[in-house]
Amino acid sequence: MEISVKAIGECAANCYIVEKTLMIDPGDDTGALDRFIAETGADIKTVIITHGHFDHLLGAAHMKEKYGARLLISEPDAPALYDRDTAIVPAYSLTPFTPVKADAFLQPGKTELLGRECEIISTPGHTPGGICLYLPAEKVMFTGDTLFAHGYGRTDFPGGDMGQLIESLRNLLKMDSDITVYPGHYEEATLDRIRRGYYR
Repeated sequence: MEISVKAIGECAANCYIVEKTLMIDPGDDTGALDRFIAETGADIKTVIITHGHFDHLLGAAHMKEKYGARLLISEPDAPALYDRDTAIVPAYSLTPFTPVKADAFLQPGKTELLGRECEIISTPGHTPGGICLYLPAEKVMFTGDTLFAHGYGRTDFPGGDMGQLIESLRNLLKMDSDITVYPGHYEEATLDRIRRGYYR
């Protein structure tokens, strides 16, 4: 599976291009998104947003307007696409907030993506509607800000819930050790490395 990554915006949120047609988390710098697409030769058809915070979604309207991409997000986090307070957009954001609506909502469970089986895993805690995207045949999981190589997402923003996050982390950390986690910030790591490192 071809996965390209670029840290985007002031918060250096990871934006992923998968198989040249799927973008995960179009962050806070539309110019950087355009350059990333040009560098990879991508033709983005679908954009998936893992959770409703500005550093992972401010490029969503741009992706829809310029590239005609379909926007997918969980229903609980969808208001962040059109309400700047829900998206916690700061004054220092590089991209102006442009309200946009999702084309469809991500539902927890098994589905098909890129011609492959995938699973949308509900992982609330960092936000009410945070999701992880798991591709079992490839042993690849995109975790947004739920799980990092050396930590997990904060819960002090509106809608955050530490109890929910702990339960989400428990569910993720009992998955197969050889799954590679591609997080919303910092480097990727296998679940085995994460368990033996930060989560002891």
